[in-house]
Amino acid sequence: MLTLRRLALIGIMGLAAGCSSLPEPFVFRPREFDRTLPTFGQEPTDLTEVVVCYNSRNATPQAVNALAAESCGRYGKRAVFTHHRVLACPLLTPAAAHYNCAP
Repeated sequence: MLTLRRLALIGIMGLAAGCSSLPEPFVFRPREFDRTLPTFGQEPTDLTEVVVCYNSRNATPQAVNALAAESCGRYGKRAVFTHHRVLACPLLTPAAAHYNCAP
C-alpha cells in the first residue's frame, strides 16, 4: 500500500518530469482562438506587427529574430525590433520581443 509520503513524492516527480522541457519560441497571436472574430481561422492578409514569445534559457536571439523575419517575410516585409517586455506571454515563455513589419 502506498503511503501518503510516497504518493506525494510520485506526484512531485511527475510534475517535475512534465515541466522539464521548455517550449520553443513562437509567434504570439493574442486573439487567435477568438471565435467571435470574422477572421477566425483565416490567415491574415497583411501583418504590421509580430510578437515572439520565448524563454531565454533555451532560445537564442538569432532564433527569435529569425522567427520574426520569417513571419514578416511572408508578406514581403522585414522585421524591425521595437521593444522587449517580460511577463507578457505565457508562463513558460515569459519574454516577448516586439517587431514592426516594415516594407
